[in-house]
Amino acid sequence: MGNSVEMYKGLFIFLMNECPSKVLIFLLNPNKKSYMSGIARNLNITYSWLIKILQVLYKAEMISNKKVGRRKYIILTEKGKLIAEQLNNVRKLCL
Repeated sequence: MGNSVEMYKGLFIFLMNECPSKVLIFLLNPNKKSYMSGIARNLNITYSWLIKILQVLYKAEMISNKKVGRRKYIILTEKGKLIAEQLNNVRKLCL
């Protein structure tokens, strides 16, 4: 059990960084371009950094993907949507 506690503690610290939380909040809006290069461009982060963020979010079961043609769209899972909404609420309170 100690191992999973450490995993969740690491995930919490990861999500409190600016870019991962920005990605989750960005994905809340269904009208935004939710494919990888569109996310990177809109959030002004590098594609390679976005891939690292998405790998962690996917492993934590916060996102899934849907392939349409050549594009792979990133979609929030229910867990990811719940966390993204909470992060967005905190962001609104702080601004």
